[in-house]
Amino acid sequence: MPKLLKGFELAKAQWERYRFLNETHHRQFMQKARKCDEMFAGDNHWDKDVKQALLAQNRPALTINMIFATMLSGFASFSFVS
Repeated sequence: MPKLLKGFELAKAQWERYRFLNETHHRQFMQKARKCDEMFAGDNHWDKDVKQALLAQNRPALTINMIFATMLSGFASFSFVS
């Protein structure tokens, strides 16, 4: 049976676990997750310089989000099955 920790021992064990997980590439994971989330939401599809150049030429920075439509159809079919 595992030993139950209390007080300072518990806090120290939790802190050491946090540090281990944070230092083993969690920060890189969070950066990539943030970038993927922005990409899905449509906030970060274009490089800022490219987008400014397009807008200066009165050209739209067009992005077709095919993943969103796929997800919606998947959710719709799932709701019909349920």
